[in-house]
Amino acid sequence: MGLVFLLSEKNMNYASKYKEDVYGLMIFSTIGGLMLLSYANLVTLFLGIETLSIPLYVLVGSKKSDLKSNEAAMKYFIMGSFATCFLLLGMALIYGAVGSFDFREIALQCYTDAGRVNSLFEMGILFLLFGMIFKVSAAPFHFWTPDVYEGAPSIITVFMATVVKIAGFGALARLLRGGFPDSILFVNFLWIIAVLTMTVGNLGATQQKSIKRLLAFSSIAHAGVMMIAVLAVSKASMTNVFIYLLAYSLATIILFTLFMHFADKKGLSDISSFNGLGKTNPFLAATSTLALLSLAGIPITAGFFGKYYIFYNAMNQGYIWLVILGLLNSAIAIYYYLGIIIAMYFKEPVEMKSETDDLPFLHKLVIAGCAIGIILIGIYPNRLMMLF
Repeated sequence: MGLVFLLSEKNMNYASKYKEDVYGLMIFSTIGGLMLLSYANLVTLFLGIETLSIPLYVLVGSKKSDLKSNEAAMKYFIMGSFATCFLLLGMALIYGAVGSFDFREIALQCYTDAGRVNSLFEMGILFLLFGMIFKVSAAPFHFWTPDVYEGAPSIITVFMATVVKIAGFGALARLLRGGFPDSILFVNFLWIIAVLTMTVGNLGATQQKSIKRLLAFSSIAHAGVMMIAVLAVSKASMTNVFIYLLAYSLATIILFTLFMHFADKKGLSDISSFNGLGKTNPFLAATSTLALLSLAGIPITAGFFGKYYIFYNAMNQGYIWLVILGLLNSAIAIYYYLGIIIAMYFKEPVEMKSETDDLPFLHKLVIAGCAIGIILIGIYPNRLMMLF
């Protein structure tokens, strides 16, 4: 959240008359995210999701003069409302089955007298997961993500891709570790969702020219990898999810910082904005390359160990085929990340002027800090595991 605020200094000109309102909405949304990381009751889960989401509907459409921003806000609001309906229906069914919203009571009461999981409870879990899957932009409820990421103001997109993503998966991981039984319906459903999300995200990203849409589909693909972590529930699940989210967030912030600079300076929003960056500014090219390699999961970066811990834990839980499919999808991801690296080093720049001539100092500081974080996590991953 602090890094997003640092980036917002020069990237909120569109909201010069109501900048304080935008900051206030971002803070309210962050408070909702903190609720999602610490809840132990389904009512608190619902309040956290709504506190997180309602400000986002306004933030996405806060660029009032841009029709794409208005359209993205409307799409996000309508689809988010349907997801909330699924969420509430699931909670109602769970309450009808066990008579409580508290996790401890749910864990004690969800079985029938015959020792089987209550069928009404299973249906409630399914609808509850529908709502949660929308919030983390996992397939098949991912359709809003590319349009919203592209239409929203860039600084809001950064906020959604980092803070909101962390809160969403933190909530999902807590939900699946909250005492719910490992039923066949539960496992098969998440298995399909994880594979579908990785595949749709990576194949969609290979077709994109817009940086924002490419990163949106990349976000979907990474959501699929994190679904593997929450599926293979263990004591290490929460730690694995947060290490992966940290690595993903650091790399995403670097790329979006450069994108915002290119969009403002050159008016470019596609991959060509990175053309020749290796010649015009080696520092930005090196940090961008590091971020892309981390997203691709190449050693020795934070992204590599994020994926390693998730896949290793999944294999220990017996999800060998899921890990294999995850590795195949990671190979597809390398293709479109390398496309940006090739543009930086093997294509001619539009102009040879340094790209950091007017890059704010705070932005340079954020880029350098994130790059150092990616390297340190890649070199000392065990230190971070011990911290968690």
